[in-house]
Amino acid sequence: HVALPYSPGAQHHVREFYGALLGLEELPIPDAFDDRALVWFAAGTGELHLIPEPSSARASRSDRHVCLSVDRVEETLERLEAADYHIERYDLLPERPQAFVHDPFGNLVELTRPAP
Repeated sequence: HVALPYSPGAQHHVREFYGALLGLEELPIPDAFDDRALVWFAAGTGELHLIPEPSSARASRSDRHVCLSVDRVEETLERLEAADYHIERYDLLPERPQAFVHDPFGNLVELTRPAP
């Protein structure tokens, strides 16, 4: 699994970006973590954990990175652009689109399509 920080109290922004815009499925949190305000998503064969962390404790923007494989990359990028997110597209791998976007908390999210 991968963990990224988000601003405490901003779970609705986490769910909007990772759930609604990126289309990830939110997972239930085990009871042992219920009091920590974590938000978890299924991400491929693993999980993406969003953890509340004050901005003063977070590393710089370039230090936080996650690579996510999404089935419908172009549709996902269109949703992000319609929501006014800046997308950086790269065509480094033939037949495999790749793009980068910053989430609302400064984490760099790499989006690509699953390998054939």
